[in-house]
Amino acid sequence: MKQKISSIIEQNRLNFYRVSQHIGTNPELGHEEYIACNTLTELLEENGFQVTKEICGLKTAFEAVFDSGKEGPKIGFMAEYDALPQIGHACGHNLIGTTSVAAAIGLSEVINIVGGVFMYMGHLLKKQEVAK
Repeated sequence: MKQKISSIIEQNRLNFYRVSQHIGTNPELGHEEYIACNTLTELLEENGFQVTKEICGLKTAFEAVFDSGKEGPKIGFMAEYDALPQIGHACGHNLIGTTSVAAAIGLSEVINIVGGVFMYMGHLLKKQEVAK
């Protein structure tokens, strides 16, 4: 299964690179990352995830679920995709957000074999937590 996951990620490597670069060249501060949110959710939807946007009262937070329909583990990732004031994506969140989506897509290819549910949660920090 590890090989299958790696193969899926490798097959889509250029697309993942383009996504990370698109987010990286369009830096958005926390809770203003509309381009990043839309880019990541579109990619997840294209790969069979059921996406719910604006969760937890946050406009740029989302949940993406891939359910195998079979009994099995529930696995989840949470990632950020916001930028820092004045310096953009020096924090690497454009890479972190995209890499975790790549992993989610890779795992979704094998979850149908082993069963279970995979969830990806995007940027759930509340504004007061970002300010700390």
